[in-house]
Amino acid sequence: MWGTLRYFEDFQIGQRIAFGRYTVTQSEIIEFAKRYDPQVFHIDETHAVTAELGGIMASGWHTTAIFMRLAVDAYLGDAAVLTSPGGRIALAGAGEGGHIISGEAVLSKRDCRYPSPTAA
Repeated sequence: MWGTLRYFEDFQIGQRIAFGRYTVTQSEIIEFAKRYDPQVFHIDETHAVTAELGGIMASGWHTTAIFMRLAVDAYLGDAAVLTSPGGRIALAGAGEGGHIISGEAVLSKRDCRYPSPTAA
């Protein structure tokens, strides 16, 4: 995190912010899934569906939660915003144990939804 608050004006169209990287383990995948998304292909290595998929797959919710943490660490944690600006996430494949999760934010537009209090 930057340590200094960044405001609307500090972000430029076309700006790219690279996130860190996180290697997810199979035990994390299973632990998360047992608690929040207990489908067989997330928790049971021996199930036929899991075998057909090639092994345990991470829940999309788990992958997205890790991605969100990376985004907060990279730039959202020091952005002077009350809510997330929204966006799109594309999962490039089913997450398996040992896969690395990473990403980047690209600012494609800046919409000022609220007028500046100093604007006349």
